[in-house]
Amino acid sequence: MDRKPAGAVYDGAQVSDNCTTTNKYQWSYNAASLSMGLAYLYNSTSNEDDTWRRLTEKMVTTTLDTFFTRDGEFKEVACVKGNCSRDIPTYKALTHRWLAVTTQLAPFLSDKVLPVLHKSAKSLKAEGNGKDSLEQKLANFAIVSNLLIADSAGPMIQNQTKTEDDSSDATGSATTSVAPTNSDAAESATTSADQGNSAINLGGLSSLLAMSMLIVVLQGLL
Repeated sequence: MDRKPAGAVYDGAQVSDNCTTTNKYQWSYNAASLSMGLAYLYNSTSNEDDTWRRLTEKMVTTTLDTFFTRDGEFKEVACVKGNCSRDIPTYKALTHRWLAVTTQLAPFLSDKVLPVLHKSAKSLKAEGNGKDSLEQKLANFAIVSNLLIADSAGPMIQNQTKTEDDSSDATGSATTSVAPTNSDAAESATTSADQGNSAINLGGLSSLLAMSMLIVVLQGLL
């Protein structure tokens, strides 16, 4: 983090000098992953302490202000000179997906995040300079398909007990938990163990798709 802008997420630091020297590059997926991580903490804690709610909202606000224009167009700020490697376009796919999942975990942020994601999808262009056109098209596909987030089940649905006044939003995953019957106990335990911490559950199928795209891109570079 850094003073300017507040909540900026830098890419790394040098271990050799005890992390005194920092890499000031800001990549969208770093900020979006932290936004989603904070949303998980907010979602899994009680309503008595609003710490995680405040931190989640702050991180999401900074992410939107940094990587999206007022018109909703996405911008990878570290690539303003257009000299980034071919895998970079996949970052925006991850960013859009993780911000969308954030709204499922923290429904109170839906009105702030979802309009931006819709505007970003509408502003997509047939980008690509001939060298990275495939990566751009795959990332754009992920961004557009991500608009179906309102029709998908939210993560952590098995352990969801959090309710909010504004959880009636279509994208919200907040539900009231129902105690399982004895006949469901064994199956429930197995399901939770197999699925509760899986990458698909935590980030959704679109995250898996985005990571698959990244693998394809990297294979093409080898």
